[in-house]
Amino acid sequence: MSAKATLPTKTILHPLVLLSAVDHYNRVAKDTNKRVCGVLLGQLNNGVANITSSFAIPFEEDVNNTLSWYLDHTYLENFIALHKKVTSERILGWYSSSPLINNNDLDVHEVFRRYCEEPIFICINVQDHTKLLIQKEEEQKNTNHYSAPAKAFCSVALSKDEIHAQSAAQRAALDKSAQSDGETTSNVTTNTPRRQFVHVPFEIGSDEAEEVGIEHVLRSIQQQHHMNPSSNTATLKDVLESKLTALHGFLQKMKNIVTYIDDVLMNKLPYNTAIINRIQDIISLIPVITNPQLTAALNSYTNDSMTVIYIAEIIKLITSLHDLIKNKQVMLAAEHDNAVKLALLESTKLNNNTKDGNKQDVNDEEFNMDSVARDRGDENKH
Repeated sequence: MSAKATLPTKTILHPLVLLSAVDHYNRVAKDTNKRVCGVLLGQLNNGVANITSSFAIPFEEDVNNTLSWYLDHTYLENFIALHKKVTSERILGWYSSSPLINNNDLDVHEVFRRYCEEPIFICINVQDHTKLLIQKEEEQKNTNHYSAPAKAFCSVALSKDEIHAQSAAQRAALDKSAQSDGETTSNVTTNTPRRQFVHVPFEIGSDEAEEVGIEHVLRSIQQQHHMNPSSNTATLKDVLESKLTALHGFLQKMKNIVTYIDDVLMNKLPYNTAIINRIQDIISLIPVITNPQLTAALNSYTNDSMTVIYIAEIIKLITSLHDLIKNKQVMLAAEHDNAVKLALLESTKLNNNTKDGNKQDVNDEEFNMDSVARDRGDENKH
């Protein structure tokens, strides 16, 4: 492999780029088989690529044939011209929402070589990492490194021997396929790439302002999924889950340290004074929990904290039951009032009907008496 290319010694990706890529994917290609691409911006100082921001670009490809793709060069060049007027950031590469390298990524990468000497290609996994961590829990137990949601690559030119070897391998594969089909490959040409991707050192970093912003975002997400939006108090389940997650992470880190020390003792890895000193500092910060007084103090503090949370949960439950009983009483009182009003209304109607009947009887008697009087008067005349 050729070593003429000057690759970044380290790539630092800021959280804002990850958030922008996830937002881009959710707006354009969510719940589809498509992917999205964008441009990475930042600064390159002393071989360290500091990627601080990004922007989306129109990108289309055939899902069934990834070699057929389209990238809007006009949009890219116009946006770059506008961006240079307001910031000193330069193009450092491009990103893709696919967690793996596709067949056409080298071709897309060559496009970005027009705008920067050695572009960086970052594959960002925009899927739900909570589900991925649950599904790959067993795999993570056997790994000695943290799996970041992105991977960084650069392309390097292949030497003539490497190109020849790849061409021979492709030719052998074509010959084998053709022989199984009863055909010949005398007129078939191989399309051997002149470059290939290689990993570059990669990490996720942020400054103080970004750390504060990310902390607020994570807090709001936690409140949205695990807490009442109108409340700022975590439930007992949330507190226990967070402690359990922290203990699992701590245990995994300690296993990594033990694995490293074992490898050094068995001469699988070279002795590194800086790493050993850092491990010693970490071990020194761990409290000696075998001390009975410290154990009693920790237990007392934990019991006090859990007791407060338990009492708060009971008070919350009692308040909810009180509101439920009060609501039930109000509904029963309203139903009773409605029944009383209905009974009064029926009684009033009955009284009115009785009075009307009595008046009718009195009128009938008066009419009869008048009729009798008139009949007697007529008899007297005769």
